[in-house]
Amino acid sequence: MKMFIILFLLSFNNFAITTTYSFKDYEESSKSANYIKLESESTKLGILTTSFDGFVKRFQISAKGDHNFLRNIEVKFEAKSIDTDNSSRDEKMYEQTLSADKFKYIEIKINSAVRIFDTKKISQRIPAVLHIRGKDFPITLQANVYKDGNIIKVTGNTQVSLQKLEIPDPSIAIAKVRDLFNLKFQVELK
Repeated sequence: MKMFIILFLLSFNNFAITTTYSFKDYEESSKSANYIKLESESTKLGILTTSFDGFVKRFQISAKGDHNFLRNIEVKFEAKSIDTDNSSRDEKMYEQTLSADKFKYIEIKINSAVRIFDTKKISQRIPAVLHIRGKDFPITLQANVYKDGNIIKVTGNTQVSLQKLEIPDPSIAIAKVRDLFNLKFQVELK
């Protein structure tokens, strides 16, 4: 009987979250407290380096959890929801680099338990799988996952190599795009 009561009480601490974030354009997504952001650089004519970024305008996060851990975390978005605020760059990215018509979705899955801390000062390395262009690639996220009242806040980043992800080089004759992209994220799960 004791075991039944303990299991019954523990079941109230379990939860499932599915949250969809949606923004109308680059500007709105860049100003939001909830975002997924890509950053890189291009060098024109071998001398002038400029940075550029892109935001995911629509994404969904789902997870299961309890008071101390998140589990079965999935982040999913359409490849065509990435917006760099440059329509010609976006079209090339959708058509040539991401092959977005063929590989519609990009997903990040975390199968291990992720600790929820009481402070944002504790960072953790989280193994994940990035599904892009029809293939799975292991990545490691550096993230802070913590409680702020009834909200779970998640902030973090990782670096990905286009070459290691088998993504075609988006460079053109006069502009070389850096192979490494920074992926940054910040979300509030309620």
